[in-house]
Amino acid sequence: MLRRKKPRDTFVPYIHDYCDRWCARCQLTSRCLSHAVEKWITARKDLPLADGYESLSFSLEEEAIYAIARDRGATPESLLGEDQLEGTREELEKAEGDEDDDEAFSLLREQDVYYCFCIYELLIDEQQESLYEMLDRIEDNAGDLERVRRVEESLSEVNWYMDLLYSKLKRAYYACSVPVMALADAAGSAKVALLAADASVKAWTVLRDELPEVCAKINWIVVTLEQIREELTTRFPGAVGFKRPGFDSEKPARGRKRAATGRWI
Repeated sequence: MLRRKKPRDTFVPYIHDYCDRWCARCQLTSRCLSHAVEKWITARKDLPLADGYESLSFSLEEEAIYAIARDRGATPESLLGEDQLEGTREELEKAEGDEDDDEAFSLLREQDVYYCFCIYELLIDEQQESLYEMLDRIEDNAGDLERVRRVEESLSEVNWYMDLLYSKLKRAYYACSVPVMALADAAGSAKVALLAADASVKAWTVLRDELPEVCAKINWIVVTLEQIREELTTRFPGAVGFKRPGFDSEKPARGRKRAATGRWI
């Protein structure tokens, strides 16, 4: 008797809501439906992707989910998981957009943490050019290839997590105004913001060690990030203990080691 093929690696519902969106570094992309959908769409040769994946219609995402379900011998419902608050979740995801005139931005702008972030962004803007000039000088020295790698990686992390920090701050504070699932999603989004701040502090610490000539200015940047962290932990006391789906709340797959608490997996 033929047995039904067991689906490969079940998806964790909404794992993408609480990750750092850095898929190239993630060990759990096989558990992420959002990543699978994007991979399926970009593999299609008949689609105009010049404007990017995010410009594609919801109907195409739905088509991708059905195709992935067929390939895995599953149903679309089983891939999506149970969520009776889908409309609310879509509203929260929309709050992460980049439009500065939306309701989420208006709510964030009223908070002290927003001014801390603005100072952080300003300090980065003031230092970016000089930091990359220093990197160019280091690259001219062929004997410092490892140092170049550390500086380049740290600068990439600083820029990546600055954007993530902003979007998750918006979502966390906006979620407080959305009924039913507000507290849970606010805590989860705040935790991602905290992890982004922590990762940024580590990256700036590396830059401070590698580029001592800007040590004093980087110290101010780190202080600003610590203030953002203090604001978040005060406003969202449940953030630190929030269990991110797939990252904090499940056992690691066989042969895969779990990252230390507070780090991306």
